[in-house]
Amino acid sequence: MTLGMVATGLSLPPPNFDQRTAWGMGGAPEWGDVRAVLERRCLECHGGEARKSGLSFADGEAFALGGGRGPAVDASDQGASRLLHVIAYEDPELAMPPSGKLAEGEIELLRAWVKAGAPWPGDETGQLADPAAHPIESGASGVASIILSNQ
Repeated sequence: MTLGMVATGLSLPPPNFDQRTAWGMGGAPEWGDVRAVLERRCLECHGGEARKSGLSFADGEAFALGGGRGPAVDASDQGASRLLHVIAYEDPELAMPPSGKLAEGEIELLRAWVKAGAPWPGDETGQLADPAAHPIESGASGVASIILSNQ
């Protein structure tokens, strides 16, 4: 198991063979694994009261609204998704998280999640922070304003 942790760069045990096979066929990684990365590496700046660039990972609905630079995941072209761009550290002006690049295993996990459509549970397991305690203000995000005005 130690070899697997070093090889993937994750601090958690690597996914079992079945999960890796599902990822390769477009299946989504386990939500618990995705949630652990988002909570550990993203939520401090993008959850609850903290919404850097207007982006929130508080829950699936808040995440779907995107931020001031648009949606984090592009449903029509997942490979061009902003989330994948910023975690790749290819642009020094927009590299996330600012505390340091994710481990390669974490990047692969999020890449597989985005490729599968970034599924986010609508139940309590998908709530990472309390978005109701910190609602998005009208005009806080251009994308949020457009989406909210079309409802």
